[in-house]
Amino acid sequence: MSVPDYFKHIHYGDLQVLLRTWEEIGEATAKAILPFTDIETFPTRHCTSFRFPESERIIGAQIEIVGHLPVLAEKAGRYIQEGEKLFYAVGWAAVMVSAQDVIAHGFDVNFILGGFAFHQYSWGKDNPKRLYYFACGVRDACLELQARYPSGETASLPFLINPPADIGDAPVLFTTAIGTTDTSGLIVGNTVEAGDVILGALATSMHVNGPSGVIDLPEYPWILGYTLPDGKTFGEALLEPMGCYWNLVKSLKAAGIPIRAMMAGSGGGVSKLAFDKREFTYDIKHWPEASLAYRMLMQLIKKKPGLERPAYSFLKQFNAGIGWFIFLPAEYALQAVEVSKSTPTPLMILGRVVEGKRGTLFEPDSDTWLDFVPPEARWLEPQEK
Repeated sequence: MSVPDYFKHIHYGDLQVLLRTWEEIGEATAKAILPFTDIETFPTRHCTSFRFPESERIIGAQIEIVGHLPVLAEKAGRYIQEGEKLFYAVGWAAVMVSAQDVIAHGFDVNFILGGFAFHQYSWGKDNPKRLYYFACGVRDACLELQARYPSGETASLPFLINPPADIGDAPVLFTTAIGTTDTSGLIVGNTVEAGDVILGALATSMHVNGPSGVIDLPEYPWILGYTLPDGKTFGEALLEPMGCYWNLVKSLKAAGIPIRAMMAGSGGGVSKLAFDKREFTYDIKHWPEASLAYRMLMQLIKKKPGLERPAYSFLKQFNAGIGWFIFLPAEYALQAVEVSKSTPTPLMILGRVVEGKRGTLFEPDSDTWLDFVPPEARWLEPQEK
């Protein structure tokens, strides 16, 4: 399966102009329409949040696309037996990619709605097992979130089995997560202060923004079949199902820990820490050791032709091993770490928010990372720069 030319060489940072334009459109339409309704909206960054008149519950909704992950699963599946099983991670991610942006604002995910936009590539006709494992991944992700996936079909579902022959390659998968919370449970994410502690939970994989970077690396795709020291192929390691951080958030809220902000560690890499428009420096002093898969990625990106600052590029694109960021008042940091130990995604303290130029200072206590990231690449501009 080939990757369409219009899918190639697209990175999250390149989309910032378009994303800012969407934000402006959202503000303009809200000013034009909402004054004539009684719908209340909230300034949540990662999803749309609103409340109908006289309702005690706030609704949060977000749509997200899976992107290059099915392309990577197809390529990696050629190097292992029963490679169709890798599509389980695609189905799981199709749910989690939209759910995490709703969870980040304190919502419980109630519904997941699926969508398929297909080009020429056929999952069902060529290999029905792909469909089976993909569907199992969707099912298990919904069960993990305690969210319902309403049954039914979309107009594009027939293309799974009998795709048209003249509209390109590769499927596009997207989902919409819909959640609710009461007013006390909403985490808008705009109250971060200097002195707050930055905590992180380990990533189980690169999440869904990393594949576009992998596809663009030297020695792709055959490097996906390389066997790592733990016996997994590089492709299998990259396609571990992404983490689910709902139980972590639920446990912190139940313990009464005031969360300033949360976000997934994908879509901008380490540089996305500087999400707030105010002049804060995100001072990172600790980071987990790189996994075997990330060590391989670090080696590959150094070989990329014409890339003047490979380490800087890596930290601007890949999550580097942290799948979830949480910002808390300093006095709650140790309690949050302790509470998180009872969840599948325990937290570690990464650094602090301090007054200063807006950006991320990446200087962790890790010889592996400091060897990879030279001093001139340790300052990361915000992801839109």
